[in-house]
Amino acid sequence: RLDSYSLRRNQQPAVDKMVLYFKAGGTDFLLDAIMRYGKNFVFLNTCKRVIDKSGNILVLTNKPTVFSSIINDVSNHVLFEDLKVSLISLGFILLR
Repeated sequence: RLDSYSLRRNQQPAVDKMVLYFKAGGTDFLLDAIMRYGKNFVFLNTCKRVIDKSGNILVLTNKPTVFSSIINDVSNHVLFEDLKVSLISLGFILLR
């Protein structure tokens, strides 16, 4: 694994707020941040602090680049060696 960068100064407060929220029983959290903020990296750092060893988190997205970015971070960053990512393909049926 080649990546070993840390959270940026402006990302740490977001992780702290999300961790407090989820540990207090929160279930939904919207991270509203500008492009290139590093939302996926913030999300993954939050996951590391929130889920226990047997826990899972389901992420739903309609943007393939989001999933690709998460796979890249989990696969290449030393912080996420113990995380695994699985793609779940969800389909739909249109009825008339």
